[in-house]
Amino acid sequence: MRRALLSLLFVSFSACAGYEAAPPGPVLSRSVDAPMSGAAMEGGGATDVSASVTAPKIIRTGDLSVVVDDYATFSRDLSRWLAEAGGYVADTRVDHVDGAVSYANLTLRVPAERFDGLVGWAEERVRVEQIHLERADVTEGWVDVTSRLANDRRAEQRLVELLANDTGSLADVLAVERELARVRGEIEAAEGRLRVLDDQIAMSTLRVSVRVATPYAALVGDPLSARVVRTFGGSVEVMGLFAEGALLAAVAVAPWLVGPALVVGALVIVARRRRRARV
Repeated sequence: MRRALLSLLFVSFSACAGYEAAPPGPVLSRSVDAPMSGAAMEGGGATDVSASVTAPKIIRTGDLSVVVDDYATFSRDLSRWLAEAGGYVADTRVDHVDGAVSYANLTLRVPAERFDGLVGWAEERVRVEQIHLERADVTEGWVDVTSRLANDRRAEQRLVELLANDTGSLADVLAVERELARVRGEIEAAEGRLRVLDDQIAMSTLRVSVRVATPYAALVGDPLSARVVRTFGGSVEVMGLFAEGALLAAVAVAPWLVGPALVVGALVIVARRRRRARV
């Protein structure tokens, strides 16, 4: 079992270095237009991932700046076109400023074969101020990830078989289990990377910056009922403020009235006493 484990470790390290360590076998011609199925990858040395490449793997992205007369009309027409083409709006941000021009930033995803059609549609429908398109060839990276994934799957299968036919010591079994966990971790990472590449290859991304030529007006006429309620509420608020002001004024004047009130009271008392004395 120790010799088999050492052989599998060599295979795993060779896979990490990007080499095909499995013994040579018959080559199956396979297009890289789609990732290999799990069954094909688990078929041992019978599948060679360095198969002929029939088409490059291209990721297409772009930035587009446009000017429109009416954003609502543009958005409706764009959504209709995307629905027919199998695309969608991945992200939207719209900024409105009262009395000023409105802006929008859209992130569009569209099938790669319809990418040029989307750019052409925009050029025909609205005024395009700026276009920046990019093409990234990721064929080499895609094939490299696919090869690593196939090697790791073969190593996983052999490690599982080695555990099933266990005749070694406990230390050997634990070493095989650790190596199996490491290989499965690399398989998950490669599968995730391959899914991301396949998505970026199949669906192109176009970032659209939209500027609306006409100012945005947020003012909308209120109905009569709303104006009546608003007027009544304002009147009640004014009355409350007046009453509050009158109370505060009375409190402020009160200290100044105490002295004169005492003097007047004293004069009244003196006058009453004199009147009684005369009688």
